[in-house]
Formats: sequence, C-alpha cells, structure tokens
Amino acid sequence: MHVRVTFFGPLLELAELSQLDKIEIEIPEGITYTDALNLIVERWPVLSSYSLTLAGDGTFLKRMGPLPKIKELAVFPPFAGG
Repeated sequence: MHVRVTFFGPLLELAELSQLDKIEIEIPEGITYTDALNLIVERWPVLSSYSLTLAGDGTFLKRMGPLPKIKELAVFPPFAGG
C-alpha cells in the first residue's frame, strides 16, 4: 500500500518536518499495527522513545490484527484526556 504519512504536534519538529511536507511510504498489505509503528521508527529513529498512536483515514486504528487498506496514516504523540 502506498500511504501518505502525517505527523501531529511535537512529532513534526522531532522528525524535522513541516505541515507542508508530503511524506509517502510503502507499507505491505496485511501489516500489523506494531509492524507499522516499527516502520515509522525505522525511518524516524528520533521517535523511538515516544508512545505513538496511529490513525488511518481519520479513524484510530486497532492495535490487534492487520491494518485495513488506508490512504493516510496519521501519527500522534502521547496525549491525555480529561
């Protein structure tokens, strides 16, 4: 799958990107959430110490099983609600 990757919050600066950067990566069909995270960290090792959350096409992804077919992968930093 050819996927556009978007980073949010401080991850943009850490990955040395701007909101205008168009980042696309190839991820294998049937890849798991954990494997997708590993691909992100391989490409941007500075993110390895963060607990990242992934969303695909505007929906937070399940951490179990293969990822659905998506066009955009959003990478979020740790966050808390309240």
